[in-house]
Amino acid sequence: MGIASSPEKTRTLFVIKSDKSRKHNFSDMFSGSYDLIETTFSKDSTELLRKHFSEISLIVIDTADNADVSINFIREIEADQKFRAVPVIIIADDSLEKEEERFLAEGVSAFTTYSTRQNLILLQTANLINLRENAETGIVSDIDEVTGLFNRFAFFRVADTILEDNPDDEFVIYISEVDGIKGYNEKNGKEAGDALLRTIGEYMRNIGDECLAAGRFAGDQFVSLFRKDEKLNSRLLELNVNEAYSFFKGDAGIDKLRIRCAIYEDIEHGIPISETCDRALLALQTIRGKYGKTIVHYEASVLSEHRKKERIEDSMKEALEQNQFRVFYQPKHDVNTGELTGAEALIRWVHPDFGFMSPGEFIPVFEQNGFISEVDNFVWNRTCQNLNRWIKKGLKVVPISINASRIDFMKPDFFDNLHRASTEMNVPPQLLHIEVTESLFTDQMDELVEILTKCQKNGYKIELDDFGSGYSSLNTLSVLPLDIVKMDMSLVKAITNFKNMRVFSACINLAKSLGLKTVSEGVETNEQMWTIRELGGDAIQGYLYSKPLSEDDFEKYLIESTSDQN
Repeated sequence: MGIASSPEKTRTLFVIKSDKSRKHNFSDMFSGSYDLIETTFSKDSTELLRKHFSEISLIVIDTADNADVSINFIREIEADQKFRAVPVIIIADDSLEKEEERFLAEGVSAFTTYSTRQNLILLQTANLINLRENAETGIVSDIDEVTGLFNRFAFFRVADTILEDNPDDEFVIYISEVDGIKGYNEKNGKEAGDALLRTIGEYMRNIGDECLAAGRFAGDQFVSLFRKDEKLNSRLLELNVNEAYSFFKGDAGIDKLRIRCAIYEDIEHGIPISETCDRALLALQTIRGKYGKTIVHYEASVLSEHRKKERIEDSMKEALEQNQFRVFYQPKHDVNTGELTGAEALIRWVHPDFGFMSPGEFIPVFEQNGFISEVDNFVWNRTCQNLNRWIKKGLKVVPISINASRIDFMKPDFFDNLHRASTEMNVPPQLLHIEVTESLFTDQMDELVEILTKCQKNGYKIELDDFGSGYSSLNTLSVLPLDIVKMDMSLVKAITNFKNMRVFSACINLAKSLGLKTVSEGVETNEQMWTIRELGGDAIQGYLYSKPLSEDDFEKYLIESTSDQN
């Protein structure tokens, strides 16, 4: 245990807030126990920190829902060696909970959210200050108190020493992540959660005779160092994963835990083990959410992809400010008459270094870091501006569907923002469709249904995208307020034999029985179009009629469609 702080000395906290920090005043929570220096993110923040550096025991960053601003500030102060000894605690909106690992990787000492009880935040604060003061006096333990393993930094030190002492040997890092611990804690309480972690620590210590060092990397992550030899290979590690499943279900009595492992073979001597672990974690991220995938090997491509992701993140705000994003529109046509009936708005990025980028390259990054909401808002506003211009030109405009992400619906002002944009541009709501995917509706279904119902009542139509690609389609149809169902292109491509055709037909008939229109995506051939027409589909979207078009080209498409219909 660490030495408690002396009650005679009042510690000082440096509290920095973003512009979107919650009204809940964390300053009131801290002020009874600490002196406070408060500021907001600005050019003067770092200077203020330098001025009062000798007084400060801990930095508190109330980051709200903007991770990037906080991370940039952390990187700025971390560049100064003297600041690295000062612990940093992040307090964030609950929507940023998935960003915890990203913050920890930047070197912050603790991460918590607005929903955390204040007494727990105060305990974290006191413990971090104690750890810092104990470290300064050389009294900090190398052992994680809960699991009995090395703590993160002790593991780094021990592993680095082993590699330095054995320059001709080959080693392997094995990072495991146990999914389900958080849910277990919420259900059974912290004491039970700590007992579970001790059980996992016991398992890690006995994972094999070849294990040279084992540590608790963070929260639910554990790390081990092995000497590489014929005994230690992917097969052995896969056996260890299987043993862990049996262990958790049997000895630990828990059947909802899942373990994932990342393996970094052929560790490079001379590279800090901390960097090796970070690379292994990058590989681990690639299999999260992939059912049945439990083992991944680190490859150089993982690092190159991560660096590209970082470049995307570093330039995304500048890209929005400099109009590097482009909105394209892919037409939708009536399957029976060929008439233009609508279009889908799609985002593209003309990057100064990467060139023309498709959404598949950057949208997953934006969804992960939350920037997708800014991009969706841009597409919505840009589309309202375009519709306003086309209406003024006297063109026969058609409804445009715009994608909405999970993060959009987490914003309390989601409806107000989109309704304001269409109202200011005098665009009738009937010309704007909100396109959602099934993956949105795994959590907080009641709140999402309420928001969509409000949109629908105000004239915006709701489209369900990718129908038939997920496992919950039927349940989704029964719960959501929908107007249109978009048949996933995988269903369209499969209507080449009788059995798949019957499945497609059943989906069309189900939608019809619920009073919903259908759009079939990815239609590329006349044969597909004729089959969809015969099976009762309403509209089609795909390269048979048109690829996605730039704003100018889509305007020409509207003009041609208007003249054709006249």
